[in-house]
Amino acid sequence: MIYKKMRMVSSIGLLVLSVIFMLSSCNSENDIVVEEKGNDQMIDRVIESNEYMEFRESCMALAEKVKSYTSTLSLEEFSKLMDNLNNDDYMAELVDKIDAKNELLMMESTKEILLNYADFQQLDASERMNLFVRSSDNALNMMVKTRSEGGVADECERRRNEDYSYASAIYVSAMLACSCATGGVGVCLCAVAASAAYEYAITLADRDFADCLKNAK
Repeated sequence: MIYKKMRMVSSIGLLVLSVIFMLSSCNSENDIVVEEKGNDQMIDRVIESNEYMEFRESCMALAEKVKSYTSTLSLEEFSKLMDNLNNDDYMAELVDKIDAKNELLMMESTKEILLNYADFQQLDASERMNLFVRSSDNALNMMVKTRSEGGVADECERRRNEDYSYASAIYVSAMLACSCATGGVGVCLCAVAASAAYEYAITLADRDFADCLKNAK
């Protein structure tokens, strides 16, 4: 499989735009590609390593913590949150509301362990994105039982699953750019904002899935 090279996302604004663009691309082309450079064995070792699994789990734990808050918001309030992802004052208040200090510390700790992991250090940016995509696919396959009957509804579900997988890959890659230890509170806000943007990407995927089913009738 040939993949199109994607940059790691370092700003939240770019993250949101990347997620939206990614979902549009998935829906129109049914695939996202990132250049794969044949380092499959090392990528597989990293995917199966405790260093990577614990980092990914800590990212998802933070995402769940943010989701527990965003799920209580009205559509108008959620839209306001999306509009203020780059507003430090707004995001600082959000961090206080969701009480995610433990999740942020765990994410930072596991990230530093991963960055010091020898096999991960040998992967370039393209290979790391390949890693994030493949590990997201693996996680999704463990949660979703594949249907065999086929049909339009199954195609809608397949597209949604792809959207979930790629949104997760972009989210995990973005979290590598967020460092509470070296950047202070402002960069910790980056991690929370990235989690909110990930939740927005999942919301978009669910909307597209509902539209797909509606159009199939």
